[in-house]
Formats: sequence, C-alpha cells, structure tokens
Amino acid sequence: MSPTAPSCPPAPRTSWATSRSGTGPRPHCDKYGEGGYEINEGDGAFYGPKIDLQIKDALGREWQCGTIQLDFQLPHNFGLTYVNAEGGQEMPVVIHRAIYGSLERFIGIIIENFKGAFPFWLNPYQVAVVPIRPEHNDYARKVVERLEDEGIRVEADYADINMNTKIKFFKTMKDPYIVVVGDKEAEEGTVSITVRGQKQQLHGVPLETLVKMCNQMNQTHSLELIGEAPEV
Repeated sequence: MSPTAPSCPPAPRTSWATSRSGTGPRPHCDKYGEGGYEINEGDGAFYGPKIDLQIKDALGREWQCGTIQLDFQLPHNFGLTYVNAEGGQEMPVVIHRAIYGSLERFIGIIIENFKGAFPFWLNPYQVAVVPIRPEHNDYARKVVERLEDEGIRVEADYADINMNTKIKFFKTMKDPYIVVVGDKEAEEGTVSITVRGQKQQLHGVPLETLVKMCNQMNQTHSLELIGEAPEV
C-alpha cells in the first residue's frame, strides 16, 4: 500500500512533489505488477510519503507489518545538511524502515500461516536424529556433527528408550526430517529419513546426500520439503 500526501502536510510540498515524480513510492510500486499494490490517497505520514506492507493472516484479515517511510520534516527541523558531489550543501532525507513492524504480530501470522509446520530453512530444528539402540549412539553423533558442520540445525535423542517414542515426539515437534540410524546405516554410512507429512520412509540415503538435500533447501528457501533422495 502506498499512501499519498495528507491534505496539509507539514513537510515542504516541493519535497513531496520530488518524491512522487521520480523517487517516491508510486513509481517503484510498479514492480509488484497490476493488482499487487494500491494507492491510499491522503494517508501519508505528516512528515513524508511511505510504503506500507500489508500481510493477510490465516483468516484473510490484513495487518500492517513492514513499512518504509521518507521523512522530510526532521532534516528541516534540525537543519541537517551534507556536501554533495559538486561541493554544495544539500538537505538529506531521513528514511524510517521497519522490516517486521510488530515482531510479535509478524511471528504470529507466520505460525498461523504454516500451522507450525515451517519450511525446512525456517524451522527451529531442521533434522532430528534417532539412534535405534544405545550402541548406535556413536554413529548418530557422527551424523549430528556432520550436519552441524554445514550449519544445519539438528537435535538428537540418545536416551535408552523405545525408538518409536522418540519418533513420535519429534513428529509432534514437526521436525522436517527425522533421521533413524541402526546397524545397517552405521555399516554403510547411510541414514533412513522420515519426511514430515510423508508416509513412505527413505532408506539407504548416503549421509552426504542428506547434507546436500538440506543445503539445497536452505539455499533456495524452498517452501516444499525434498521428498525423494536424488540419485548419486
């Protein structure tokens, strides 16, 4: 949303005119495409034009979160100047920028939108490691260390309890990947992966392939989980 000047803006009208003619919000909003923005006539701040970012929540309600605002009033009030490339004195423009607006509101909207099942790159823990028995803990730690070396957020449960209990807990936590390791995986240097929302488990996935899958989702910010191991 791009608000325009109020009826009586205290900031100099020449500054408002300059912002609208070439550097203001209206021209730059064109990059969002037809229907991607709207002009809110007369709703600009008293000190200058602004761009408000409206986000819809899970119920379709709109909330203002981020905003970028030009302030012509403060430099005028404080007599701020700088030396331009030609050696002359010019008055700067102050930019107010709030990326999230209310952080709590933004986080609430994100949680509702994904119902707690965040994309891989956004999830607090991305991979959960489950050793089947205590004798598999050493290999499980190697898996954890390899993932952590790549900056992948990983947790593990080394407790001597039933494997299914561990898996059930991590499913409740909505971890994207639950990695199970046992005799076969430790011997072959592989892992078995339970993908969130997917019934079929991926067996015999080389550890380095898992690392590549995780890195790919982190780098591309994919909204979908990789549900099949790529061929080596």
